[in-house]
Amino acid sequence: MDVRFSPLKQSEPTRENGVQLKYAPAKRSAYKARWYLILALALSPVILFALWLYVSWVNVTSEGVVSMTPQKLVSPGEGVVNEIYVQVGETVHRSTPLIRIKTPVLDAEIAQIELELNTLLKHNQLNNPALNSVLENKIAAAKDNQIKMQEMLKEYQQLHKNQIIEKDQLNRVEQLKFQADLWYKDAQSERLRELQSQQRNNVSGSQANQIRQLRQQLVTLKARRDMFVIRSTDTATVNDITAAEGDIVGGGMELMYLSARSEAKVIAYLEPKFVDYTQLGSRVSVIFPNGFKAEAHISQPVTLIRTLPSRLADPFETNRPVLKVTLSFSEPLPSRLRVEGLPVEVKHGHVVIDNPNYQSANFRSWFQ
Repeated sequence: MDVRFSPLKQSEPTRENGVQLKYAPAKRSAYKARWYLILALALSPVILFALWLYVSWVNVTSEGVVSMTPQKLVSPGEGVVNEIYVQVGETVHRSTPLIRIKTPVLDAEIAQIELELNTLLKHNQLNNPALNSVLENKIAAAKDNQIKMQEMLKEYQQLHKNQIIEKDQLNRVEQLKFQADLWYKDAQSERLRELQSQQRNNVSGSQANQIRQLRQQLVTLKARRDMFVIRSTDTATVNDITAAEGDIVGGGMELMYLSARSEAKVIAYLEPKFVDYTQLGSRVSVIFPNGFKAEAHISQPVTLIRTLPSRLADPFETNRPVLKVTLSFSEPLPSRLRVEGLPVEVKHGHVVIDNPNYQSANFRSWFQ
């Protein structure tokens, strides 16, 4: 036997406590709204948990910045910034001078060595001017005698040809010409031997050794001074200049940052609990501030750093370790977006689960 009990509201919906109500439909709407509100309050924890689950584990995002692979240029030593040849945003090529640093101490050492070297060269008495003069005069006299003997020989040859003199007389003149040639060659040989002797003294003398040492020191110091002219190592863009003309800099102090236009990357910072999303080759989406989206992939092994960079961290955020993820774009990035330090949002794709027990273990960890 089927017994049904119907409440009074179902049989007489327009009557309330025996009184006829004219606005019963509106009253029923209020009851329905109250019922839906109670149902929403009852289900709100489940909805909030599902929303938290989606935001925290399904929709994994991280903050990042565009990096143009900046190259930091530092000072090779102490000095004063004398000239800056470039400006921020300027494109430079290989070996282009960027900054010149004046080094007063090094310049003073070079000036002192040049002065000592010039003094030694000026007062170097390795050569013997008197002996050289005698040898030069001896060579000149022998040359004159050789010329005279040559003219005499021509005259005697002509006389002998005309049968005016005998053959014996011609032979004597030829012997004299031969002796004049020997005398001239001997004078030249003597001068050559003297020059070689002077050169040996120049090589082995104490002053010569001192001159060589000073020249070697001078070359080394000038090479060090050339290092204080900072030059670009490749074609790049001047990203930032941290020094100014007149600044006193020390060794290792930052001077300038250069970035190569062709190597735009993104450095993303992800919480360590999402380490499974950081496998090499994993695909991600990079969203720029203007809404532009670009596809990228993880191109380098992930590293753990102590704290989030200050430009991305909140003012009151405590130091916490994060994963540093390097991303490379799948397609060339438009030039307007190749801005060093430009903040971006990175959306990570689904994690690849190699362990079949990973899913259940991960869910159990949420409730521990």
